[in-house]
Amino acid sequence: IQPLDVVGMLRVLWHGKWLILCATVLMVTLAGYYAFRVAAPQYAAVATIQMDGATDPLGGPDQAVVDDAALNTKVALVTSNAVLAQVVSGLDLLSDPELNRYLTAQSPWSLRNLRTQARHLLAGTTAQAPNDAAIHAKTIQNLRGLLTVSRRPDTYILHINARSGDPDKAALLANHTAQEYLAHTQALQAQARAEAPVAADWGAAG
Repeated sequence: IQPLDVVGMLRVLWHGKWLILCATVLMVTLAGYYAFRVAAPQYAAVATIQMDGATDPLGGPDQAVVDDAALNTKVALVTSNAVLAQVVSGLDLLSDPELNRYLTAQSPWSLRNLRTQARHLLAGTTAQAPNDAAIHAKTIQNLRGLLTVSRRPDTYILHINARSGDPDKAALLANHTAQEYLAHTQALQAQARAEAPVAADWGAAG
C-alpha cells in the first residue's frame, strides 16, 4: 500500500489555488444574491395550547391521558386534513397566492416548473390542469408545510408554529389553526358523548 502523499496533494491544491478561489467567490456571491435578493423573508408566530392534563379532549371528560402515544396523537391531529380544511375555508386561503400557488404564473425556467417537466418526462406523462379538488388538496399540503407542531416534554402544552412572508399572516395562521383544532376536538367530544348511550343500549340488549 502506497503511503498518502500529503505534500503532493498540497502541491496540486496550490497549483489550482486560483480556480478554487474563483469558485469560492462565485458560490459566496450566488448565495448572497439568493439570500438578500431572491429569497423572501420568513416570519414565525406561535400559538400555545394548554391541554387538560387530567382529561382526554378526544374522549370522555373522565378519561385519563397518561401515555405519550395519546399526546402525540393530539399533536398529529393539529395538522390533519379535517382541521386544516377548516383553516383553508375560514381564512379563504384558496385566494391566497402564498398558499394556492396555482394563482401565480410560473416562469418556464423556474426550479419548480423545471422539476415538474422533468418528472413528466421521466414518467412519460403530460401536464394536466388541476381540478378544484387537486387545488384544494395542494393548498392544504402547502399550509401543512408552513406549520410545525411540538409538545413541550413532560407537559400538556402544545406549540403551533406558523411561518409566512407576512408577520400578521403568520400570527393569523397560528391562531386560527389553534382555534380550529380546539373546535374539532370539542366536536369529537360531543360526538363521543352522543354515541355513548347508544353503545350502552346495544350492550344491554345483547
